[in-house]
Amino acid sequence: MASSVISDFLQGLIPDERVRKEIKATMERGALNGGEIDSEEALISWFTNRFKPNTVILDRTDYSRALIRSLWIAPNLAALDFAGGRLRDFAQLWTDTARGFLGEIAVQKLLEKYNLNIHLDSRRGEVKEFMASDLLVKEEGIENPRPSKIKVSIKTTKLNGRWLEIPESQFRQSDLFVFVKLGISRYHFTSYLKETVKLLLQDGLKIKELDEEQVKTLTEEIPDWGSIPAYVSGFVDKEKLKLPIHALDFRVCRKRQSVNGVRPISRIEIDGGVGLFSESTLSSYEDIVNANIPVGVPMEIAGIGKEVDGNFYASSGLLKFGKEDWTELVKRI
Repeated sequence: MASSVISDFLQGLIPDERVRKEIKATMERGALNGGEIDSEEALISWFTNRFKPNTVILDRTDYSRALIRSLWIAPNLAALDFAGGRLRDFAQLWTDTARGFLGEIAVQKLLEKYNLNIHLDSRRGEVKEFMASDLLVKEEGIENPRPSKIKVSIKTTKLNGRWLEIPESQFRQSDLFVFVKLGISRYHFTSYLKETVKLLLQDGLKIKELDEEQVKTLTEEIPDWGSIPAYVSGFVDKEKLKLPIHALDFRVCRKRQSVNGVRPISRIEIDGGVGLFSESTLSSYEDIVNANIPVGVPMEIAGIGKEVDGNFYASSGLLKFGKEDWTELVKRI
């Protein structure tokens, strides 16, 4: 039943079956891994009561807008991928930046349902100028938008994302953090550029790199453009948190080989929670202290594959997302 309802929803947005299948899988995996549901049986209730009310649809115009806005910002971004140590090329910087703008447009559209008109700042500037707040408010009868009364940061990932992650330095600057999950597949940028790719393939014919059958095959392998379901999964309000660790769900993982009949602890996996997760904060957390974890055991963020680093993390299942939560937030902005 749940599978059918979700499939019907996606079929109305996305023409290509390959893309629908990928989006559906990432949607369900993100809900389960993020703790938004605790079983597949709860999927239909989650889809009806949480996903759909907090999802807006981004069309081709929205994607164009995000790409254009990101051209103003991307040249000023650092080219180094700090996580992987690789030098990113401009195309990757461009599309990564556009994804962030898509998240902001999604929040803008969702808040319009609550009669709040948001203006998104897309002027050229240094990244540090935009870290504290993404939102400007347009009020009726006033020409210039005003800054929001609270500093809001918007973070964007794909639908299978489970963690809202904020660098510790940015966490200090903002008051509230919104988490957007985009229903995009690995094809989305190529689909957007399909007409341009067709021109390239025609060039391939002229220079005899391709024949007509190969052009047909390559054209069919690129999915047609489909709308993007953007799920604004919720937000976390720093003012309401008990820090450094507000909530924590972890697993003690043990090695396969036993020593004197006991399997040694190999690592701690953080499955869910909200807080500033570092070796220091976790080691002093009561539940971990009571687990008698040996000194030096790695503590990792589940699903990310890296050790805790002092950044702020919030699993999506613990975010505020209800209608009353958004209504109260709008009053504060």
